[in-house]
Amino acid sequence: MKGSMALTRTTWTSRNNWCLASLTSQLRAILLHLFLVAIYSSGAFSIDGRAPSLEQRNARGLSSYQTVVMGSQLMAQRNNLRGNPGNGYSIDIDIGTEKQRLNVLVDTGSSNFAIAAAPDPMVSTYFKYDDSSTYTPLNRDIDVRYTVGSWSGVLGREKVSLPAGPDVSFTANLAGILESDNFYINGSYWQGILGLGYADIAMPDSSITPFFDSLVTQTDIPNIFTIQLCGINYTVTDSNDRLFTTGTLTIGGIDKELYDGKITYTPLRREWYYEVIITDMKINNKSLGMDCKEYNNDRTIVDSGTTRLRLPSNVFEEVVTTMKREVNLAADLIPEGFWSGLLTICKDKVLNGTEMWEHFPSLTVTLQGEAVGEEFDLLITPKQYLKLNDTADGGCYKLGIAPSSTGTVLGVTLMEGYYVVFDRQNTRIGFAQSRCAKTQCLDGPSCNLRAPAILGPFKSDAVDCAFDRSGGTSHAMEIAGYIMLALCVLCFSPILVMYLHLKIKQHCFSDDGYSRQHNEASTEMEDDP
Repeated sequence: MKGSMALTRTTWTSRNNWCLASLTSQLRAILLHLFLVAIYSSGAFSIDGRAPSLEQRNARGLSSYQTVVMGSQLMAQRNNLRGNPGNGYSIDIDIGTEKQRLNVLVDTGSSNFAIAAAPDPMVSTYFKYDDSSTYTPLNRDIDVRYTVGSWSGVLGREKVSLPAGPDVSFTANLAGILESDNFYINGSYWQGILGLGYADIAMPDSSITPFFDSLVTQTDIPNIFTIQLCGINYTVTDSNDRLFTTGTLTIGGIDKELYDGKITYTPLRREWYYEVIITDMKINNKSLGMDCKEYNNDRTIVDSGTTRLRLPSNVFEEVVTTMKREVNLAADLIPEGFWSGLLTICKDKVLNGTEMWEHFPSLTVTLQGEAVGEEFDLLITPKQYLKLNDTADGGCYKLGIAPSSTGTVLGVTLMEGYYVVFDRQNTRIGFAQSRCAKTQCLDGPSCNLRAPAILGPFKSDAVDCAFDRSGGTSHAMEIAGYIMLALCVLCFSPILVMYLHLKIKQHCFSDDGYSRQHNEASTEMEDDP
């Protein structure tokens, strides 16, 4: 009986040790889970499905920037954009199997890839679903409306490639346009639109993966592209003797042959449009003196699909009022309709042997710098914002600046002076002086200041210039909420540890006490003769 009781006591000890080990293991798992929640909530690691960084790609043995786009592939992408003045820049794209080649407007201000899928008097060709063996319908309708124009159609998925882009093919979501209103432009080259924005602005909702996201996730291409818009190429005309614009869309990297100097970056405020923050605007280097929030009213975006520089109405009015004071032409030579964009002014009718842009002031857009407390200037010349509308009478020009009801749009008027880097991996936009920009001396014969140019960075006095979206959808408030959650989890973890440890001891040892009493009673009964 003694041996039986010793065996029973050993069983108690083993059972007690097993209880402690089991519950301690569970405690560790709970704490590990809470720790991971705290870390991810604080934003220390990305869990948003973003494409891996260049360093991560190299660590995994994937192709690097050098092997993807350097050499012949990079050179093949040069001058792959073209268009008619005022009608945007477009690129060729191959769709389906067998390939059907169409031309699409390059638009960083939207996120849908859409192509003509039905005959239309405004387009020269359209995509034919039945002729492709790789088209997959999604059985969803789509309706998209822009500031000017709209279209509707159906969604599907299809194999695509860019003949003047990286040598890869992939499957992308695309919308087949069946009906449209004031969308296609008469005389333009394109039959669709290539939205290069983020999923948050995709239509009909963010479940539609945008074109560039599909490209990056399905291939080894780094998550970056650049745009160089060169304006009118006066040395070449099309078959109808029309002047056209040229440019370059470089996918996967930066082409150092297309810009001079260094690239200066501004952070993206949010990944939907390519939203940035203006801290000031100047005419002839004199600040407009407005509250900087006015410049970003609603939002400020970089948009290759918008021809003009568009400004909130009150900012536009201040710009025009100030420009009128700075223009050194008689007021009666400039019709009022010129400032509203309705009328042109022609060189031979108002000038005596001088160039139109020599009589207008410079315009400066100041952007938030990448470093805290810094800003830099994008100096825009009259050559950029006076848009050639007609070659008659020595050249007739329209104003390339217009009012907006949907925030500030840094469109083609600004972009034609710069090499623009859409560094999605690092959530920033870069600007460098483009080698194809039409430069202008802004300080007379000495010509010490040629523009377009990037000045700075400078120390900034601006404190908070971002538009306030506090209405329950503030991205900043969302981030703050996650940070507070993480702090709460970390602060209460010690209390939780102490509580769980106490409960473990109570559970294990109270159960052990019950077993001990039961066993002793059994032993007494067994020893009784």
